[in-house]
Amino acid sequence: MMSRLLAVKVGTGLAFALLLAAPPLRADQGDTLNELTLEQLLDVEVISVSRRAQRLAEVPSAVYVITADAIRRGGFTSVPEALRLAPGVHVARQYDNQWAISARGFENTYANKLLVLIDGRIVYSQLFSGTFWETQTPPLGDIDRIEVIRGPGATIWGPNAVNGVINVITRSATQTEGTQVMARAGNEEQLTAELSHTFGGSSVDAPRVRVSTALRQRDQQVLSNGDRGFDDNSNEHLRLRADWQPRPSDELSFDAGWLASERGVRSGIFRPDYSDFRATLTDVVDDARTASGGLRWKRTLSERASLELSALFDRQTRSNIIINERRISSELNLQHTLRLDRHHAVMGLNWRRQDDRIDNSPSLLFLHTNEKLSRYGGFLQDEIDVGHDVRLTLGSKLSWETYTGWDAQPSARITWQAAEHHLVWGAVSRAIRTPSRFDRDGSLTLFAIPGPTNTPVGLGPNPDFDSEVVIASELGYRVQPLENVSLDVALFANDYENIGVVRGSLNFRNRGEVHSSGAEVAANWIALPWLHFSGSWTTIHLDQIKRTPHHEFQLHGSMDLPHGIEADLAFFYQGRRRTPDANVQDTLHVGSFSRVDLRLGWTPREGLELSLVGQDLLDRHHEEFVYPNADSSEIERSVYAQAVLRF
Repeated sequence: MMSRLLAVKVGTGLAFALLLAAPPLRADQGDTLNELTLEQLLDVEVISVSRRAQRLAEVPSAVYVITADAIRRGGFTSVPEALRLAPGVHVARQYDNQWAISARGFENTYANKLLVLIDGRIVYSQLFSGTFWETQTPPLGDIDRIEVIRGPGATIWGPNAVNGVINVITRSATQTEGTQVMARAGNEEQLTAELSHTFGGSSVDAPRVRVSTALRQRDQQVLSNGDRGFDDNSNEHLRLRADWQPRPSDELSFDAGWLASERGVRSGIFRPDYSDFRATLTDVVDDARTASGGLRWKRTLSERASLELSALFDRQTRSNIIINERRISSELNLQHTLRLDRHHAVMGLNWRRQDDRIDNSPSLLFLHTNEKLSRYGGFLQDEIDVGHDVRLTLGSKLSWETYTGWDAQPSARITWQAAEHHLVWGAVSRAIRTPSRFDRDGSLTLFAIPGPTNTPVGLGPNPDFDSEVVIASELGYRVQPLENVSLDVALFANDYENIGVVRGSLNFRNRGEVHSSGAEVAANWIALPWLHFSGSWTTIHLDQIKRTPHHEFQLHGSMDLPHGIEADLAFFYQGRRRTPDANVQDTLHVGSFSRVDLRLGWTPREGLELSLVGQDLLDRHHEEFVYPNADSSEIERSVYAQAVLRF
């Protein structure tokens, strides 16, 4: 990884040079967190619930918006870490470069019931059903907000949006101007540099283009057995975003990106002849590269109607000693929004195709090394104003998949504006998780039986693996009891069918049933114009599955002090996690832990921001997630300094 490290050093040196030789500074863009009133926070528009703009205060869903300023003031350095802010989202770092992230349970390294998107582009992997979080690293300076939906979003987004949807939304080129440079250095966040520049005409109908690049190197962690982990990570990111409004009724957007990620993984490897009884732990370098592009067009037909069309493409490669994968994904989406009298309808058609090629290894094999997976269908959702401050939202997604054929994912939601600043909502939804390539086609070698043939034994494919199904019931209450206090409560109960489990035989069975229930509470309090508090509490219970903590709690305080000084303090608590394998002794678990983060920021002059951040300050290192028979990383205390310049 020395070439990556050298590239990061060069990029960081260039960033610091630009900091020292900066031209006249310009003002920062947008409102900071402490400059917004509660009314303004609740007036934030979200698009991920119905694929159209809605006020957060009126959305009939459990939604949390992580703003760019919340990421900045929290001192977070990646999208996975920033998700710790969202109530009901469980974030655990298994290795320095690998996270287990889920919503409302089923926490796993590849949590398969959480759909993740970047600007509406699906980054959920069909190979293992989940998200490779280490490769989802858009430059943080480009992010406008992260919209987090807890609960099914399948009526709008389709399969795999079972327990939630995370949509990372970046700024358009028209929202940025000039140049932004960021440089960061610390004991764990060793070296990071980001640079973005926006150019183009200043008139409304002139195209604007933003070019962004990021280089990053993270250090390895310590393992639970005391050894140093082989889990360092480096990546390089290049992104172009162009936006153009040739006439008032039309909006065009184009984006293209390239990512190269290199990380260390300690994994069990079998010899080609299976001559070892068990796999040998080996340090593996995983190299992932992604090239993506997208074109979006929106036309406003009238004050009541609009039409949107998007064409998306990406090519991914992943190379290591266990698996070599090459995947090409293409997607077309057409959406029409129409408002008539008491109806506000959104409807659309979509088509998605994935072609892959896989090179097998003795540890991981697929029956078909080439596969073509298709999905197509449509959706319709209508919000109906039935009077007396009550709105009813009905809709369904109907889609066809290569593995499972046709399926429907309906939902019904109701919203009651009981009084000013008092909103009650409820929902019943059906969502599915479609089989992955590994579910239907993959084999994982667990051990080899010594003998003349050294017979491998492991988890085999299940060609009859069906879609997992959830019937979810939700109830929510959003209230602003005082001018400076807001409260958001969500209750849920989920019944799952066809859950994939391993029970008594060495293949995935598809007949598990699980029930879950829980509550999520989020609050905001503006104690003084310069002092804000926010926090959340989550509790969840899942039958049979104990890997998700029963309780989680967090509290954040943000202060704006004189002379351009900011102070932010955060406390996180996560309850005990048990091992995901019920047959393994209860000694394999992750105990409860607390975490304290501190950030001090200073703006010595307009456009220049300096900050010092400490994370996990209570412990030298601690475990957050563990698999049976595996040494996981213990996440170490991290301190870093950062400088951001805008001109």
